[in-house]
Amino acid sequence: MSASDEPAIPDGLKIEQVRVYYDPGSGDVMHVHQLVSAPGEELDSKRVEDEMKVFEEAVRQRHGDVDYLVVEAADLQGSGESMKVDVEQRRLVRAETTK
Repeated sequence: MSASDEPAIPDGLKIEQVRVYYDPGSGDVMHVHQLVSAPGEELDSKRVEDEMKVFEEAVRQRHGDVDYLVVEAADLQGSGESMKVDVEQRRLVRAETTK
């Protein structure tokens, strides 16, 4: 996954949570999902978790065995470098640091 491939969020929307779905064996990023809310819309933590769980099930149907990390949107933007997950430390890293 290249961080520069992440789309910018439109003005007024609030990022509620960002998850990076990855292959638990290799750390390769399979999908990134941002749950956003409209201006003035309040989502409590249960609603966020419920919506992310529905999306997670769809990712598992498409990709099989995946795991995820909750990250900050800023972790995905700006570097333009490929990212993956260090599966031992469960953190997002530049792809070359895991070699």
